[in-house]
Amino acid sequence: MTTPSWARALIRSLAPPHQVDGMIGDLEEVHRKRIEKRGRGIAIMLTAIEALTIAFTLLMNRTREILSGGFVTGSEARLALRLIIRNPIMSFASVVALGVGIGLATTGFTLILAILNPKLPVEGGDRFVDIQILDEETGQPRFLEAGLYRLWTDAASTVEHLGASRIRVLNVLHDNGEIEPTRTMDVTPATFRFLPFVPLVGRTLQPVDAERGVEPVALIRETLWERRFGRDAGVVGTRVNIGGVDRTIVGVLPAEAVYPAFADIWIPMPLNALDQPAPGTDFSLFGVLPEDGQPTTVQAQLTSLGIDWAVDRPGTKPVVSHVRAVGDTDGAERPGIIVVVVLIGVLVVVAGNVANLIVARTAARRSELAVRTALGASRARLVAQLSLEVLFMGIIAGGAGLWASQSLLSAVVQSEAEDIPPWLDLGLDFRTAVFVILITLGATVVAGVLPAMRATKADVGQLLRDGRGTAGPMFRWFDHTMIVAQIALSIGILGTALMIHQGWMGGYAARDLEIPSEEILSVSLSFSADLPSDVAADSLTTVLRVVESAVDRIPGVVSSSATRHVPGSDAPMVPLIVEGNMNEAVPPVQRLPTARVGPGFFEILDARPLAGRLLRRGDYA
Repeated sequence: MTTPSWARALIRSLAPPHQVDGMIGDLEEVHRKRIEKRGRGIAIMLTAIEALTIAFTLLMNRTREILSGGFVTGSEARLALRLIIRNPIMSFASVVALGVGIGLATTGFTLILAILNPKLPVEGGDRFVDIQILDEETGQPRFLEAGLYRLWTDAASTVEHLGASRIRVLNVLHDNGEIEPTRTMDVTPATFRFLPFVPLVGRTLQPVDAERGVEPVALIRETLWERRFGRDAGVVGTRVNIGGVDRTIVGVLPAEAVYPAFADIWIPMPLNALDQPAPGTDFSLFGVLPEDGQPTTVQAQLTSLGIDWAVDRPGTKPVVSHVRAVGDTDGAERPGIIVVVVLIGVLVVVAGNVANLIVARTAARRSELAVRTALGASRARLVAQLSLEVLFMGIIAGGAGLWASQSLLSAVVQSEAEDIPPWLDLGLDFRTAVFVILITLGATVVAGVLPAMRATKADVGQLLRDGRGTAGPMFRWFDHTMIVAQIALSIGILGTALMIHQGWMGGYAARDLEIPSEEILSVSLSFSADLPSDVAADSLTTVLRVVESAVDRIPGVVSSSATRHVPGSDAPMVPLIVEGNMNEAVPPVQRLPTARVGPGFFEILDARPLAGRLLRRGDYA
């Protein structure tokens, strides 16, 4: 009976080649004697223990040999560092190239990791869900309509809390007369029962704050508290004019309070704003699930209620709901994964360029390789020494790339904090660090190990012959192979980038809009959430006309107009039906981005029609 096959394979993989047969033979002999004396079962167990002991001893001996300089000596490491210093231009170019490639790949990986693993920064954040209202027929988003929110809050049993928020930019009038546009959020006060944010001073919002007739109040964020009030605890009770309404500050929220959205001021959402919302008012709806709740269950119940709600209102289209966990991208991360793959491909191309530089360096050291080989240096040792230089540069480039990636993401977070979802965590993660290590080692293999293995494949005579002349055929073959591989990868990356561009940008114009942006100023106009629900649409139109007239009187203003979406921003997709369309190649219903604009809008942009005419004031009658 022979020893277990795994034991022989383990010893064969760790023992020196000239000792493998002897060690396996000794183990076989001892194993047979054990079977004769103690039986097969005990013999297998004892032999397995002995095989593991031998393997551990061999592994320790090899590790000790490497650490003691038996594989790469300290002098060889110092030589690699001296070669990096002696060739500053090539070394700097290699480090920068690898650093840029590693930084780009790391940035893409961090972004996709944050998208795939959303982390809502609140305790119990996994219970929060986003709720979207959709048209049953077209599947397009719809605004909240009268009676729907009240029906959901009263009849929905699958959700513990149904909240709403709305972001606006309101003017804050400070004591010194300065007016500061400030990002403000209207939010349902009951939401604070489910948020773990503890006020630094004062209290949070309460449901009574949203009732009609009570004193208007507001919460402020720590950043505004520090910037405008010097962290004065006496700010509680101070009255501040916010959007034309005098409100009493009742508390200060910490800086990490970024859910449901990023805002410097939080004010209670009036109940009538949700029961009888003004036409076109866009609310963000969210819910808090019970401990065992599921988004699909909530979606089914809200959809059923939405259909029943439309039945009681003749002429109203039924609505359905789409409920998903906060941070769920519904498959939108797939293009991001492609981008990460493309960025890693870019890193491979960069590593290939560095490999070509290393090939040139290695070709200049052929005489040294020939002498060391003649003196008995093994191929593994030569490969290790030649790769050590690239490893050092890779470590520097990896650290620099990681630093650059984190600096870039940190700058983006600080500058675009208002637009970054609260569940998107772009900080350094352990998995990101492991990713950097892996791609750094991968770049080292491409740029250092492969050229070194190719350079040391020939025998001593070949090395000596190449050492007396120009670069040998082994270098030319590798160089040509790397060039072909880089061209192929570059073409593949370019094609992928074009497909991504076509998929993401297909809905936009094929050419840049020629807009005199340096001559145009935009003003954001929003109506108070306290606006009475019975205000007619023509009254709002009158308000816009008054505002436009006032703007026109400002010195330096040539003309003004109103629009729902300024040029360059995303307009809602609206279904359009072309009457009498007999062309089967064109679908009868098309969804196109559509913006509402006022008189004179196109004249301000110096727009010229390709056919027909522009809108006239008579078109608005």
